Amino acid sequence: MLGGLGCSVLSNVRLIPILLLFSSLALPAILSFQHRGYIVVSGIFLSIYCPKYVIGLSLSSGFWSAGLGSAFLLAWGLCLQGILLVREENVEKEQLYIRVCQELDKLRGIYEHTVEDKDHEKKMLETKLQEYQMQLREACKKQEHITMDLKILSDQKNSWLEDYAVLHNKYVRLISGDESVVFPWVSEQSVFQEPAVNLQDNELWVQALQEKEEGMARLQNELAVEKQERYQYQQRCEELSTSLPNLSDLQEQLKNYQELLQQKERELLELHCLVDEHIKKTPAAASSLIEEEKRYKGLYYQLHQQFAEKNATLSSVRKELFIVREQYLTLKKKEQTDFKDITFEDICVMQKLLFYIECLEEEISCLEELVSHNLCLK
Repeated sequence: MLGGLGCSVLSNVRLIPILLLFSSLALPAILSFQHRGYIVVSGIFLSIYCPKYVIGLSLSSGFWSAGLGSAFLLAWGLCLQGILLVREENVEKEQLYIRVCQELDKLRGIYEHTVEDKDHEKKMLETKLQEYQMQLREACKKQEHITMDLKILSDQKNSWLEDYAVLHNKYVRLISGDESVVFPWVSEQSVFQEPAVNLQDNELWVQALQEKEEGMARLQNELAVEKQERYQYQQRCEELSTSLPNLSDLQEQLKNYQELLQQKERELLELHCLVDEHIKKTPAAASSLIEEEKRYKGLYYQLHQQFAEKNATLSSVRKELFIVREQYLTLKKKEQTDFKDITFEDICVMQKLLFYIECLEEEISCLEELVSHNLCLK
């Protein structure tokens, strides 16, 4: 446009005011009404410009003025095309922004769900590990106590075996007739006078030793069971220790999700900045979009209200039609039963009712068409 003004200075200075006037009018008209504004401004410009500055001049001057006017029209058209491209780009950016927001919400939900699952698994593994460690410590304590008891019992067994061997040797010498054998708990007279009592005591000692051996065997079995349990606990601890590296993998996945979430948030902030800049650059376009949105909302509410009113009217008309049909059926039954008593007045009433029914059916069909049309507009 500046080039066109420069050319107008060279060719005809009188063209500058009209070109400046229409250029100042074309920009707000195109911003506000787009194609309609461009067409209106171009029509007014041509209706004023052509008769005054093109028609009636010489061929070269008219050709030069026509080319200059065409250049201005093309410049306004390019301005319109640029505004349309900017608005399309704005719509694409808004769609991209909405899509990125949806993806971000989806990733955030997946991330939070995964974090909750991994935290729950981690807590479960930690509780199980603590339980198994407690059981392992208890098993170690039991094993220590059992080994101490086994050592004590083995010492007692050895001492009892030694005592039994000494007593057995004394008993053998006593049976063989060695009178020099003296037991520490009886005198020499009682030894020779009551051999049956000594034999009974020896049997009691043997029975006690057998009971001790049985107790030791039972303790050895318990020790073997405790060793087996300890071995199982150790295996379980090893399994838990092998499953701990999986926690590091889960933590790495968690870090990757966090980085992806931060990247999406940065992209979202960039889109916010771009949308804000675009809104600041084109306030008129934003205001026109808001006004157009308000107008569409008003039309939508108006159509919705009309649809509700028509629906209520349709329901009332259907009720009336149902009542009239019932009346018609009753009259028809009465006609069948009392056909001989029908008068001319009854026939007129029936004809009026039939005509009224037809009118109601036509009104219902019209209302249904209106409702379907409103639904299509909605």
